[in-house]
Amino acid sequence: MHRINCLFNHANYAYAVFGKVGRTASLDVVIELVRTKCLPTMCYGIDVFHVDKFDMGSFQYVVDNCFRKILDVKSTETVRQCMMEFNWLAMCDLIDMRKRIFLEKNQPIWKFLMPSDCKYLYA
Repeated sequence: MHRINCLFNHANYAYAVFGKVGRTASLDVVIELVRTKCLPTMCYGIDVFHVDKFDMGSFQYVVDNCFRKILDVKSTETVRQCMMEFNWLAMCDLIDMRKRIFLEKNQPIWKFLMPSDCKYLYA
């Protein structure tokens, strides 16, 4: 099985958004731009791969660092609290939700797979 490596260049997309609007835009606008422009790029195609704990941690690390930069805070606890305030799902929850939606949409295709093939898709 191939390992998915979360490229930390994805964080650069969020930093670029923040660099363009800087402190002139409201926090809500910057967070929404990251949610609509950067997050889909980072999660593209993740619905069909097995994502283990290490990969989840890598994705969460990128998101946490984006929030640290935007909010100008250091504490992980503060970042997580702010994520909750902005209705931002943890990456493990987001990836699980995306996988569920993908499997529900493509159920007719997946029911023909052998059960042993499915364990790599959704663990």
